Amino acid sequence: MHRFTWLVGGAVVTVALWAPGVGAQDVNQDRADVARDLREVRQDRREIARGEREIAQDRIRLRQDMRAGDWRAVAADRAELRKDRRDLFRDRQELARDERELRHDLQDRNRARRDR
Repeated sequence: MHRFTWLVGGAVVTVALWAPGVGAQDVNQDRADVARDLREVRQDRREIARGEREIAQDRIRLRQDMRAGDWRAVAADRAELRKDRRDLFRDRQELARDERELRHDLQDRNRARRDR
């Protein structure tokens, strides 16, 4: 019985000393996750803005080529416009995914703060 008491006591001391260090690591990891997600969201927004500019330029070229009657260039412009729209759609999906991850990581961080 005496050995069992020492064993349990040792386990309690170990957990008491170990637990705060683990909590600090979790908080640091949560911060790193949030910072990474913020960078990804900003990058996604920059890519979306760039995609929207490319689409605007594609439309301008398309109108110019239609006025000039250059039908081969019109076909190429339409293909480029479709491609840029697909890319923009994917970028918006990625932004939505990254924003979900950010919300989730913020919730984890806030939960960890409350638990401390």
